[in-house]
Amino acid sequence: MKLQQTGGRLPVGGYSMIPFLVAGDVIQITKQDSYKIGDIIVCIDQAPKLVVHRIIRIEKTGDDILYITKGDNAVASEQIEREYCFGKVTEVSNSNGKYLKVETPRLRDKITVFLSKKVNLIYNTTHDPNTAFSSRYNRRIYDSAPDYLKKYVYEAQDYMLRKMKDYIEGTPPCAGKEGFLFTKDFYAMLINHRVINVLSSYVLPESGRFGKLVKLAKARNLAAAAKRLEWCRKITEAFEAAGIQYVVYKGLAVSYFIYGDALTRECDDIDLLIEAKDVQAAHTIMIRLGFYYLNGGNFCQTETPTEEYPTHLTPYVVPQEGVTAELHTALYIDEAHTAGILARRQKIRLEEDYAFYVLGDLDLYVCQLYVTAVDDFGCSNISYEEDPNIFLRLKLRNYLDTALLTQRFPHLKPEEILKTAVAYDVNFYLYLALDYTCKIFEPAGFLEPVRKLRDFLKEYEDLDERLFRLPVDAHACLDSPFKMKMNGRALRRLRDAFYMSEAWKRKQAEFQKGKFLELRSESPLCFRIGDGSETIRCDGKKLKFEFALNPSALPGEFIMAVRKMNPQK
Repeated sequence: MKLQQTGGRLPVGGYSMIPFLVAGDVIQITKQDSYKIGDIIVCIDQAPKLVVHRIIRIEKTGDDILYITKGDNAVASEQIEREYCFGKVTEVSNSNGKYLKVETPRLRDKITVFLSKKVNLIYNTTHDPNTAFSSRYNRRIYDSAPDYLKKYVYEAQDYMLRKMKDYIEGTPPCAGKEGFLFTKDFYAMLINHRVINVLSSYVLPESGRFGKLVKLAKARNLAAAAKRLEWCRKITEAFEAAGIQYVVYKGLAVSYFIYGDALTRECDDIDLLIEAKDVQAAHTIMIRLGFYYLNGGNFCQTETPTEEYPTHLTPYVVPQEGVTAELHTALYIDEAHTAGILARRQKIRLEEDYAFYVLGDLDLYVCQLYVTAVDDFGCSNISYEEDPNIFLRLKLRNYLDTALLTQRFPHLKPEEILKTAVAYDVNFYLYLALDYTCKIFEPAGFLEPVRKLRDFLKEYEDLDERLFRLPVDAHACLDSPFKMKMNGRALRRLRDAFYMSEAWKRKQAEFQKGKFLELRSESPLCFRIGDGSETIRCDGKKLKFEFALNPSALPGEFIMAVRKMNPQK
């Protein structure tokens, strides 16, 4: 009925057909007597709901025909009966100037079908969407698309980055002149990147009917932040009364230094750093205040604290308030640094009668760069093999933080930042965070101090120059700006560069301490282990390991068995 009323024209939402179709496109549908593999059709799936997907296979079932369809940017397929097909996409247009005459199936469509079948097979075999999304076949679907189609895919992302630049540069928001089409998916993108509080006034002129959602989301975020601050006050006042040294860091503290309050920057929880000796006392206070552990869907309280992973206690939750607090015993990895960090803390005053401790300027800046790198690059304890879609959790908010904090702390000298980072062994993390910040926002004048600090850290690393020519930028890493899929090749190079850097530094340090033995081709190393011996020889750039065992030390039964298997020896 709807298609009849609109003359076969239908607006597109979602991202399952990226890069060919993006949210905001309007398609023209034409009824056909039959459809071919490679055609893009509008149909009703099992949900039931209208979908616009490509036919990848046709099956005959008696006198009827079954169309197997799949989105170019999806992994699962659907079985569609002929009576539920409403037509073939013949035109695509958009208010941003996009217009295409669609004549399928062409060679490009046939290639896309071949690749889609491979992606669908991987998904049906592994039942893991991440594996299918990260496969080379799925990446090739996107990579093989014409540049003019990719331009429209990144329009929403580029628009958001332009608004972030305006905010950083202090350009006041103004009525929209770009004709940008604000869609439901773009609203979801603002939510995902955690920037709706900051950018609300900048995107409202183009938001149209989604303006109410933007205002509501910001009001909801600010209400949750106020409640979080109220509980932060209860915790910090209780800690001070008990003589527990602490600092509040990450979300609330960063918000204060950037925006002058603890509410504007979006965050999820309250993060506090304490010493390991105070863990039991702090845990007792948290339980007394009404915090619980969430264990398997059930809320519980325990007499002794538990760790989610080393230096990070299991998160505490107030069920009825939706507030989460996390206690850490190390800012990075080593608890030995915690006492020194707490000794350099500073107190900030949010209200006339409330103040709490936060990190010193230098520690706060270094920590935030570290958090940015760990959050998005997975350098801490996640490898590409364990999670090919690490960038699913990408938050552009972190890079906005980096640019604004660099402006906020011009008094911090690069030498001091480097010295602190090296002391905590996080200097390469800082390089990654600064480098990606530059690549996201370039070109921009406000990047000059960020770029200088990045180059200063890069010089210290003193590594092979090829490690720094990484294909990591806003476009290379995000195959789809709506789903935030990670480009596997970019992440592998990024991860390898990090591990090579860490391995290189560690090897140099250990070599200087005499932990390495020099191995030459003319002088192999021999180790005797009980009745056996192992020899390590250097053959060019390769190492050869030879193991020898004294036969007299072996049981007679073993020797007899070996002789039967191989009489010649």
